[in-house]
Amino acid sequence: YVRDNVSVEESAQASLSLGDMEDPKVTPLLLGKVSQIQGEDLRRALFEALAGRPFEQTAAFFGGYLNSPAVSGEEKGRILAGLGFHQSAPAGMLAGFITDPDENVRQGAYEGLAARREARYGQMLLGRISQEQDPALREKVYEAAGAQEDTLPAQMAAVARQESDPAARLRANRTWAMTIGRTANVEDRRRFNQEAVPWLLQEALQNPDPGEQRAALQALAMARTEASGLALEKIAQESSSHALRKLAEAMSKKIKPTNPAPPLS
Repeated sequence: YVRDNVSVEESAQASLSLGDMEDPKVTPLLLGKVSQIQGEDLRRALFEALAGRPFEQTAAFFGGYLNSPAVSGEEKGRILAGLGFHQSAPAGMLAGFITDPDENVRQGAYEGLAARREARYGQMLLGRISQEQDPALREKVYEAAGAQEDTLPAQMAAVARQESDPAARLRANRTWAMTIGRTANVEDRRRFNQEAVPWLLQEALQNPDPGEQRAALQALAMARTEASGLALEKIAQESSSHALRKLAEAMSKKIKPTNPAPPLS
């Protein structure tokens, strides 16, 4: 079924089904299809299946493919994102592509690292913020940095203050929230409550974009401070969106008070 002359629904499903099989003999079968398949949708499914295979079986292939000048940056980016999502490839391999000249490759590397909660490439990623002129790429950097264990709350506080693009600033604050959720430092949490929580509350209630409202809501939930819990309760009462009110109510119940916080006006 993994052929160009089969419907893409069937051929893509066959590729993904093969990728899920434990038999190591499946990997060379899938690798043998790479040079045969021309259809873009089927190639995507094929690479998705390969990205989910044990990396020791595909390392040589991906190492050569990702460094080939004949492969487009867009395809390399998709592969890097897939390798990050499936958790098999070393995070260090993904980090090696965040300085690639092609922004599609860098984006894929950022997306891959955003799925790696055990990695420690936060400092390297924070160094990329000033290098990325496109706000959409900075958003990806923030998402990747938030997943890294070595990204510090004080660093993200400074970065969030400096970000001028509204959407990127929201992602920077969400990353800051992720670092706050991992720390017990009273001063770090106090600073977040004072600076970020009121702004995120305003975004959740007043931003006209439902997706941005939800991103602000997620940030408040990730921080897990008492002030962010109170903000979620306020959203549950005042949001014009029924779905957002229900989500905020559910999230607020998961936050246990840890530090005193004044009522939100």
